[in-house]
Amino acid sequence: HAADKTTRLYMSHFKTLEKVYEDFSKQGLRVLATGYRRTNAEKLSHIENLLSEITFAGFIAFHDPLRIGVKDTIREAQRAGIKVVMITGDNKYTASAVARELDLVDHHKIIEGRELLDMDDKTLQREVSNISVFARIVPNDKLRIVQAFQANGEVVAMTGDGVNDAPALKKADIGVALG
Repeated sequence: HAADKTTRLYMSHFKTLEKVYEDFSKQGLRVLATGYRRTNAEKLSHIENLLSEITFAGFIAFHDPLRIGVKDTIREAQRAGIKVVMITGDNKYTASAVARELDLVDHHKIIEGRELLDMDDKTLQREVSNISVFARIVPNDKLRIVQAFQANGEVVAMTGDGVNDAPALKKADIGVALG
């Protein structure tokens, strides 16, 4: 069976797979890598044994459509003089594609959470106004972003749809819980 055939992955394979992942992401798709491992009931009791020797099965790429009315709402906010910033857990390629779809990307830049780790609070405060999209962001990053805007004298309104948004929603001058 061709379906039963597996091939050992080497670094050259990872570079190719990374390019496929990146290409899907640049199209605005969410991408999940899938894999499996054959085992027996005896090994199930040792989870650490299950996390090695996983066989890569492929990618699942899907489009997560924008909520209805979001683009119009953003356009109205911008016409009213409100700076709209996107903060997402998506990678920078997916975030960039979504931002283009929403007309959020202009001369401002996109940064990822790992870049925030390298910024102290003063640097973030200085740079935050030049950033329109924050990608691969975790809850603590959201809080730091809100605080940086506030430290610059900005009134911050934040929307969020998950429990991980609660600290930043509470800290924002206006917190809007969605869903």
